[in-house]
Amino acid sequence: MDPSLASPTKATEMPPAVSFIVPNYNHALYLPQRLDSILEQTYQDFELILLDDCSTDNSREILQDYAKRDGRIRCEFNETHNDESVAVTTLNQDLTHNESTNNQQP
Repeated sequence: MDPSLASPTKATEMPPAVSFIVPNYNHALYLPQRLDSILEQTYQDFELILLDDCSTDNSREILQDYAKRDGRIRCEFNETHNDESVAVTTLNQDLTHNESTNNQQP
């Protein structure tokens, strides 16, 4: 990978230009293909937020494995199945955080 495309270090880190949010509920079979297709994009200034709504298959392990391999990925796990509430809550929190961070930049 071109070093200029690598994620910035924590000390100088600016929020990524793009946030991909991938909701999941029992889609372990499809997760590798779905996540690999995002990670293989040529554009690299992004974060990948993986949201799991208390899957009963091995989705959690797959998501955690991807997060360990790539620093742009973070996981959010709902402890009870609530359909889309975990995705909506996380999305709102992230948008609020990014908006306040962007407003502080010179």
